[in-house]
Amino acid sequence: MMDKHIIDNLLTMVKVLYDLVPMPCEEMNNVIETLKRVYGLNGNRFEIPSIY
Repeated sequence: MMDKHIIDNLLTMVKVLYDLVPMPCEEMNNVIETLKRVYGLNGNRFEIPSIY
C-alpha cells in the first residue's frame, strides 16, 4: 500500500530543493518525475462509495 503522505513528502522535497539549489539539477528532476508518477497512479484508483 502506498504511503498516504507521499505527495506531501515529495512536495516538501521540491520546496527544499528549490530554496537551496541555485540551478536545476538531476535530483530536482527525479523528485518531479516521481511526483508526476504518483499523481498518475493516485488517479487510477476506483473507490466504491458507501451507500447508507
